[in-house]
Amino acid sequence: MPKPAQTAPEGCRVITLAVDKDAARLMLLPDDAAVRKLLDDAYGPAGWCMRRYYAGSQLWCQVGVYSPDTGEYVYKDAAAMSIPANNPAKMQEITSFLAAAALWGAGSDVLDVSKMLLKTAQVPIVESADKKRWMLGTALRVDRFARDDTGRITMVQFATAEGKKILWPEAT
Repeated sequence: MPKPAQTAPEGCRVITLAVDKDAARLMLLPDDAAVRKLLDDAYGPAGWCMRRYYAGSQLWCQVGVYSPDTGEYVYKDAAAMSIPANNPAKMQEITSFLAAAALWGAGSDVLDVSKMLLKTAQVPIVESADKKRWMLGTALRVDRFARDDTGRITMVQFATAEGKKILWPEAT
């Protein structure tokens, strides 16, 4: 079976996990529409499928890929990831799909990137108006990836809303 292509930078979202006055902890998630396109391109629109189910209180997703040898779909299952979100139910739907698709290789390059720490010297961090929390002072998007010979993402270049470029890990 073919393996899905690598995830493009524009197919990623930056998720803010935590912010304090000194740094922000972030992670990357592939966009679910970009992962669907990777699966479509690799297996064809009818060559893969998905379904969700609950086991206990945990949402799981199965992504199946059609096997011409057996004439059936072969499924791989994954649970939702625990990520802070304004809409936890929607985040569970999205991340269970992303985790299951990654088992087939779609978006796995992005999910394999460790959580990132950006310091105040790299990205503006501001206090909220009510002085109760810290937050990023700009929007971030993924601008570029650097990859090693195996395709593993080794460096991420972010772009701020103002156009400033930020590298992770920070160049020394």
